[in-house]
Amino acid sequence: MSISVGMAFPLSALARRETPAGAWRFGSLLAVLAAFFLRVDELIPALNGMQIYLGVIIPAFILNRHQLIDALRPATLRRRPLCLMVLIFWAVGLISYRIAGPLDEDFMATQTAITAAGSPEQFTKVMLLFFLVVAVVNTPWRLRITLMWIGGLVAIMCILPIMDQLRWIDHPAFSSLTDRTLDPNTGQLVKFTRLRGIGSFNDPNDMCQIAAVAAIFALYGLQQTKQWLYRGLWLGAGAILLYAMVLTQSRGGFLSLVAGLGVLGLTRYGWKKTLMASVVAVPAALLVFGGRQTDISADSGTGQSRIQLWADAFACVRAHPILGVGPDHLFTYIGMVAHNSYLHAFAETGLLGGAMFLALPLLGMLELHRRRRLANPDPMLAQARPYLLAGLGAYAMGMFSLTRCYELPTYLLLGLTQAMLLMTPGQTLNRFDKVLVKRVAMGALGFLFLMYWLIRLTVRWS
Repeated sequence: MSISVGMAFPLSALARRETPAGAWRFGSLLAVLAAFFLRVDELIPALNGMQIYLGVIIPAFILNRHQLIDALRPATLRRRPLCLMVLIFWAVGLISYRIAGPLDEDFMATQTAITAAGSPEQFTKVMLLFFLVVAVVNTPWRLRITLMWIGGLVAIMCILPIMDQLRWIDHPAFSSLTDRTLDPNTGQLVKFTRLRGIGSFNDPNDMCQIAAVAAIFALYGLQQTKQWLYRGLWLGAGAILLYAMVLTQSRGGFLSLVAGLGVLGLTRYGWKKTLMASVVAVPAALLVFGGRQTDISADSGTGQSRIQLWADAFACVRAHPILGVGPDHLFTYIGMVAHNSYLHAFAETGLLGGAMFLALPLLGMLELHRRRRLANPDPMLAQARPYLLAGLGAYAMGMFSLTRCYELPTYLLLGLTQAMLLMTPGQTLNRFDKVLVKRVAMGALGFLFLMYWLIRLTVRWS
């Protein structure tokens, strides 16, 4: 199949592939994603305070209002279990937040780690964007373009922070994070800088996680084009993303990339070829990333401190099992977020909310894996499936050490997963029934059991 110029630059292909109304609806979603990732109003002083993201997301909701209303109908939700689970998680979070009450504004002003992402206003916008993605990305071509669009946008997003860290520019919106690590040779604390972005990616770990996902989507873009010019662009995007990951010095982001590439290899090439490739890939990754990013230990440093946070969060689950402590409120109990999205969801929204959140990426990955057996699949979907599965796997791995329960990228990937499942109907996960409820409950109990023993065996308080 020939690949047009529009495959590398999606906007130029809208007029050829879509009706005028369809082009406006899909284009509005692409504009929302561009505004979210690029944050132009935060980069250009003249645009400060304009809230461009809100300015594009509201028209997107209006243009796609009929599709959104249909996606939220009870009959539709029963046939879309991931959608229903997102809605349940949102509703439980809303109730829990109302019971816990809003955080004190003076307290929030002194705590930069609290983003209020779980507040009803913020999380409702994220939840609606999830349904917008499911409603709009309803053809294989739109899915293909969206995956490449995300890969390209994140690569562009990384360019200015990289230039700022290399001191090629000096922009007030960017400031590297100064961290400290123990030098094993001298025993002295050594300072080092870590790359971070703006907005939702102001933390180096969060930036590295989305860069890992985007790198996988850049590989997808590379695979989709036969023209050397566009191959060069995708290779350049991949190089930018990998370099950004190195500069973040994030262990969790590195593990995300390893997990995503592992899933991609197993899904696309099988375990034998993946195993042979890993003989070369693993030493190369250790050479490129090296140092702090590959020094992963649970006995000391940030690894042990996060396990201690898991222990504190688990104690909150035991003390507040019904509705949790309320979204954004865990910080007031343990002095930090849980640094584990799944455990954080259990602590803040209780057993029901935590079970729903845990099931979302796990069921999504399982069903994408099962779709490999479909007879006569659409060629575009067959090509996209391994990369979406790998991207979701990378992100899910990252959430094991990061707190991203209420963030837009989480629901963007989940929305794309649900969209693809709707385009590749199978024999499973087509209804929210008793069997699914039982599996979700058993999965939640199994996760809590494993976390209990993991914490008990690895935590060191002295």
